[in-house]
Amino acid sequence: MKEVSPQGEHNKLNDAERIKNYIPFAENVFEKYCTDKNMKYRQLHLNDNADFAESPIPMWAKMSPFLKSFPDYFVYNDKKQMLVEVKSSPKVKVKDLLHYCAVHTMYAEGHATDYYIAFCFKDGTVKFYTVEELLGLIPIAEYKQYHDGRRYYDFTSVTKTNR
Repeated sequence: MKEVSPQGEHNKLNDAERIKNYIPFAENVFEKYCTDKNMKYRQLHLNDNADFAESPIPMWAKMSPFLKSFPDYFVYNDKKQMLVEVKSSPKVKVKDLLHYCAVHTMYAEGHATDYYIAFCFKDGTVKFYTVEELLGLIPIAEYKQYHDGRRYYDFTSVTKTNR
């Protein structure tokens, strides 16, 4: 049985513990949101297994971080289509933010497909941000460091406000 980490503690687990206890609540929240809004979606996970050590893709761990960080979903209806990165926390690693900028530039900017980062919360709330919006919020986000040295922006105070 998988254990749910206490609020704000999941990032303190090592990789093996995080994988072992991975529960796709953010994906579930996001898919329910899409269904409720009559949006169709396709999950784009290149690695279809949460256990990255047992990936069906040979040498998954050695692949380009950019390729591994491809957006989670393609979402569409008759009026709109978008790529969406689903986040279970309002914390964004600096390296991931750089990847978001690249994905936006390569696949969304100047094209018919929009790109969003969707923060999905356990209460069912989903908040969408464009890359430009996140970059604009950096001055009011907290800049922090995980125990393993990776730096991130904490957008918790920003995502608590109504949009």
